[in-house]
Amino acid sequence: MKQVQSHPFFVRTPWERLRQSEPPFVPSLDSETDTGYYDDFTSAEDMAKYAEVLEKQRNVDAVREKDQTFGRGVWVGFTFGKNGPTAAATKALNGIPEAEEGELATIF
Repeated sequence: MKQVQSHPFFVRTPWERLRQSEPPFVPSLDSETDTGYYDDFTSAEDMAKYAEVLEKQRNVDAVREKDQTFGRGVWVGFTFGKNGPTAAATKALNGIPEAEEGELATIF
């Protein structure tokens, strides 16, 4: 547990008073068994939201099957936000124009 608590990602987490802290989001539930916040994986409509993710996974699997090395390993298809690599690094990696502030970028 100490390893997790000392990780830089959690540097601003108030571990001592975590249970007394107000959560950033409190779901509004109809009952103790309400699953409304979960996607229905048997629903074509819900699964359509994952089309891009599934396509990226197929691309990653295809690279693994070919056993090709691109110097990026399993990070192909990895998406990061504005706190990830700088726009200059994104441009250098992908040969694309720099990302706008807050824009997501993907390593392909």
